[in-house]
Amino acid sequence: MAALCLILMNNRSSTPLERLQAVSFTQDFVSPFLEGVRLTFTQGTRRRSFDLTLRHSSVAVLLYHTNFKKFLFVRQFRPAVLVGHVLRQPENLEKKLDQINWSNYDASHGYTLELCAGMIDKVECYYVVFLSSENDLSTINIAKEEIEEECGYLVKDEKIHAVATFSVSTSQSGSIQYLFYAEIDDSMKVSEGGGNIHEGEIITKVFLTEDEVLAHLNSDNYCSGSPTMLYALLWWFAHKKGQQELPFLQLPRKSTYKWQPKDLIPLRDFKFEKMVSPKQLSPQRMHFTLNAMTRTWDLALCDDNVCILLFNESKDEVILTQTFRPAALVGQTIHRYSPGIALDSIDWPSQPIEWAYTLEMCSGHYRKGSSIEEIEARVKEIAAVKCGYRVDSIRFIISYIVGISFAGNRERVYYAEVNDSMRILEWSPYEDIIPFSLPLMEISSFIRAEKPTSPPAVIGIQIADIKS
Repeated sequence: MAALCLILMNNRSSTPLERLQAVSFTQDFVSPFLEGVRLTFTQGTRRRSFDLTLRHSSVAVLLYHTNFKKFLFVRQFRPAVLVGHVLRQPENLEKKLDQINWSNYDASHGYTLELCAGMIDKVECYYVVFLSSENDLSTINIAKEEIEEECGYLVKDEKIHAVATFSVSTSQSGSIQYLFYAEIDDSMKVSEGGGNIHEGEIITKVFLTEDEVLAHLNSDNYCSGSPTMLYALLWWFAHKKGQQELPFLQLPRKSTYKWQPKDLIPLRDFKFEKMVSPKQLSPQRMHFTLNAMTRTWDLALCDDNVCILLFNESKDEVILTQTFRPAALVGQTIHRYSPGIALDSIDWPSQPIEWAYTLEMCSGHYRKGSSIEEIEARVKEIAAVKCGYRVDSIRFIISYIVGISFAGNRERVYYAEVNDSMRILEWSPYEDIIPFSLPLMEISSFIRAEKPTSPPAVIGIQIADIKS
């Protein structure tokens, strides 16, 4: 079991069981954090619709305490993570949220270990985010505020270093995440931190040694953290620390990689409406009491999914997918405007069409309640249908939490080696997806490139395996 996961399990076993009380849900609410919309547009000659859950972009910071020689993470209760866990239980597979007896479940399953992070939700930040350099002052200021609020350290602007920029939740919101790194010491401590209790934050600081974290990176198992955290740690050991355990991830300071999507189809006649879907994946507001504190939390639940990294041994190439993601276009566009702007007031056809395309691992959803054998059969099916390869053997790599804040969903990651003889001869392209081959020599530059990828943590892990 990975070190970070063991720490969380030990915390559960050493404290009394926590139970949620007075749990209820509503869909009739206005949220400052989420907006469920149905987007309709014309693509070529087709009229198409997609349901999106828009949310703010964010910052995340990897912190390293130079006096302690330890990383600093935050532990907090995430309602979406607990809801996702409870919905996976066999007795709840066919139940609606209000049919579940929530007090039957240990709330400790909702605690996560995360990077210090926060949303970009201040008006002044939106006006300047894309008007200055990579080390944008507005995002650095937000990172600085979050470090002080959550962890109690006051860090100077010049000590907060940009690591990467990602497009995240590309199927739902397409929001942007900025990843930073900062070193702290005792002289910077100004408080105990703990988060903003008025925003429902109750945060505990957790210090981990390098050995504990490295053990986690080299373990294949379930992680109670996000892919951004995994990526940040891989970056630190490969780039900042220069550890030999991950020899291929010697990331350049500046990426030379440039990806240009192909076969782009212009979009027009945009229309935004309130999401009308009655499914439980629509935005929900959760009310509950935990440890005598009554709280509310907005959710945008999402089904679990799988993805697979394919490595073509014949050509020394990693196979990804160019995927049409309208949410990515919407997320990047609204990130450049003031929060709260009316979506219909934006000149959508003038936005760069390439923003609607991402590079991802081949992925898809699987049926709730599936056995491991059924999930693995689904992974092979996805590789065949979406990438055109007949995969005989796959290897489970890791499972992490994709939707820590709002969605609560997990992603299971697999790896398979293929060759040209495994190509499906009469394969036809899957809608909105084009397989993309990335030469092995381009991987390190690709990992450091800004957008259009989500945090490629598992790509980094697996490439290290390929080269070792």
